[in-house]
Amino acid sequence: MKSDWIYTLYLIIGIIGILWGIGISVHAVRSKNKILKPKIKVKCSGGSNIYAGQLGNFVIFVQVANIGDRTINLTSISLELPNKKRIALTDSSHASGSGLPFKLTKENVARYWFDMKDVANMLLKDGYKKTVELKGIAHDAVGREYKSKLYSVVDIEGWAKNK
Repeated sequence: MKSDWIYTLYLIIGIIGILWGIGISVHAVRSKNKILKPKIKVKCSGGSNIYAGQLGNFVIFVQVANIGDRTINLTSISLELPNKKRIALTDSSHASGSGLPFKLTKENVARYWFDMKDVANMLLKDGYKKTVELKGIAHDAVGREYKSKLYSVVDIEGWAKNK
């Protein structure tokens, strides 16, 4: 009788040990996957570039920040319209020293821009006249897509007329 009690105690301690080991293994795998997962933040905003101390045209910036530990190969930048159509960046001069494709190392930022007048004219062709909300989109070499929060563009007709 006494040996049955000891056997049961050893069995319970063994099962607890096995469950604890499984828990540690699952935690280690999840932690490793979290570190390896790319972490990209895309931000869309408006402003002007400065050339030789003078303000340039008003533009829509798409800023891509690598806040993870892995280098990401950016392959495309675009703006997404509410109807899911996209305006792709095709002019490599619209990048702050980082054309496409671009290796975005950890803790670095790449900034791209679209001329507001060009975007407004495209939006007018698609039937937008007053206000539209756009998203900045970035793609990497393996097909992952990263999106910004919505950015509102107001007075599309005014911008198209070269505000």
